[in-house]
Amino acid sequence: MSISENQLYQDSIVIDTCAPLASVKDHYKNFINGKLTAIGATIFPVTGYLPETIKGIAQWYDRINNDDRLMQVLTVEDIFAAKTKNKLGIILCFQGTNHIQSDLNLLEVYYRLGIRQILLCYNRRNAVGDGCEEPQNGGLSIFGEKVIKEMNRLGIVVDLAHTGYRTAMEAMEVSKAPCIFSHGNPYNVYPSPRNLKDEQILKVAKMGGVIGLNGFPTFVSSSSVPRVNQLIDHVDYFVKLVGIDHICLGLDYCESMAGVIPDDVAMAEYNYRIETGQWSPATYPPPPYNYPKEIAIPDMLPNLAPALKARGYVDSDIRKILGENYIRVLKEVWR
Repeated sequence: MSISENQLYQDSIVIDTCAPLASVKDHYKNFINGKLTAIGATIFPVTGYLPETIKGIAQWYDRINNDDRLMQVLTVEDIFAAKTKNKLGIILCFQGTNHIQSDLNLLEVYYRLGIRQILLCYNRRNAVGDGCEEPQNGGLSIFGEKVIKEMNRLGIVVDLAHTGYRTAMEAMEVSKAPCIFSHGNPYNVYPSPRNLKDEQILKVAKMGGVIGLNGFPTFVSSSSVPRVNQLIDHVDYFVKLVGIDHICLGLDYCESMAGVIPDDVAMAEYNYRIETGQWSPATYPPPPYNYPKEIAIPDMLPNLAPALKARGYVDSDIRKILGENYIRVLKEVWR
């Protein structure tokens, strides 16, 4: 890596909008090693209700209180402060709305506890609508409309990753603020059911939102060990379709990934997700999950900048992808 490429990454705001691995034990340290500015930290379990959810939030409070390399992010200004102070900013996120069950009032409680981004439907159906693995594609519920409007009022990012096609399209009609797909790749590059159709990409871009580049290998290519250039093929497609201003990072380094999680632990997690219906074998083959080789773990993320540069992206484009595009959305959504 040349000095100029290294400096570009070092000087940039780097945000991974979906980093569930960070919520597992002390693996947030991998993101510190990767010199990220901030991450979207998933509160586990994604199927949790109030007691489990509060415990998941409390675990993050404990990490932040006991490691001075971390700081909680509640505002856009906090992201810039994290960069200045050389800390890892923690944005607390939900992957799914099971946490609120059918109680709209819980949204404000969670907002006050620090939740700043909520994914509507994690693959399956919930009270808000259908996830992307529901064959009926039932769309957004009446309660779901209320949830989105309340999220808009509070200043919580509406995340449409894992959400069904119809539910996502209808959600973007309801939301008055830009929505995002925190982690999703174009279906026309690799046809996984988890990837996004052109209509979804065009619609989220039209409302000023962003899509996070997803490194989860089964959404990148058919290769069991993809390369970073295969991931950048998705960037190229996004740029041709909607331009450079609607791409961010949502690499989805996860609790089942190879390189930091033992294979037996990953398989146990996989079996649990299959048994509970969170995943289907058709969309999620068994582990190991090898992320693109050059950025196989978060520690290696600085390698993304020279790879983008080698593909022809200029410094200003790379800074947008690394974090500036996502910050633009946060400035519109967060209060």
